[in-house]
Amino acid sequence: MGCLKFRYSIFILFIIMRYCLGLILVLFTSCHLSSTRGLEFPSVDTLKLSSELFLSEELLKPEKMWIHDSLCLIRSSKDEYFFHLFNIAGTKICSFIGFGDAPAEMLSPVDFDVVNDTLQIYDSGKQKISFYALSDLSYGNVENICRQLSINVMASSVICTTDHSFYYLGETNRMYGFINSKIDTSYIDFPEDYRMLNSGLKHLLFQGHLRCSPNFDRLVYAASRFGYLQVLSPQENGSLSLVKDYFVQQPIFRDCSSQDMTAMSLSRENQSGFNDLSVTDELIFALYSGRKANEERSYFANQVWVFDWDGNPVKKMILPQDAWSIYVDQETNKLYTISYGEEKGEYRVHYNIYDLL
Repeated sequence: MGCLKFRYSIFILFIIMRYCLGLILVLFTSCHLSSTRGLEFPSVDTLKLSSELFLSEELLKPEKMWIHDSLCLIRSSKDEYFFHLFNIAGTKICSFIGFGDAPAEMLSPVDFDVVNDTLQIYDSGKQKISFYALSDLSYGNVENICRQLSINVMASSVICTTDHSFYYLGETNRMYGFINSKIDTSYIDFPEDYRMLNSGLKHLLFQGHLRCSPNFDRLVYAASRFGYLQVLSPQENGSLSLVKDYFVQQPIFRDCSSQDMTAMSLSRENQSGFNDLSVTDELIFALYSGRKANEERSYFANQVWVFDWDGNPVKKMILPQDAWSIYVDQETNKLYTISYGEEKGEYRVHYNIYDLL
């Protein structure tokens, strides 16, 4: 009987300690690092809708777009194919990459970019990067994969800097990694006040967006679950040095992990971070939400924060309509946004266009 009482006491003590640890985490993450570290924008502009892009084929859930010259590429998550190419007038050219394990299919294409007229798509399910020539796609040739690169990394974002080197974000035990034929390492740890969390929890918490400047001399990271942004400088050996960072607000969450899995729950008071990033030669455009989980349309955003590549705030732009993602075409100086939702009982998708001031 004494042994049972002892075990029961130990069990109760374990429950109390686990509860207290969770409470400490919530208090810690809701009270620390509240400073925005001097984030003040010199000006605030309210944009006016210039026009709207109308596509010849309706997509169920478009999530991200890329536009250049006469082409518009859109990734969608609920259609038969993940990627859809249109001309700038909205006429469909082709759809490609369905769900599956075949060479021309993907499991989870979480990130893509276009560099030097080559489409790069990272599939986290297969842990591969596939490369397509835009010249082939523009003629509807979707079968020709230029090459595929197996990277053996489970990341949330991948940026290729050369044919055989790339940075990645969000593997379980590191914030950033750099891989080429000789190096596989990581640089810049997670922010100091979050290093106490287990690696899986950090991976979940710091998921976000990673983009590189067109000349590859800067990187920018923006967290999606809370307001945190970093500007980074790559070094010759692949390491990264921190140029500037901003904690807009810290996450409010609860550790729900068990022995079998890592899990977390964001508080309804937690403010969402950055929905998307778009970059040009001189500027960073970050789509910021700041909305609490209990607010209406909390997963959308209507603020575009603009920084230079030294991390200095340039301006804040207010959108008249909520957006899910953005793309800035520096050749035409236009901002494109994707937004969708219920309107008068009907599901609508908008591809809005704004002239940048």
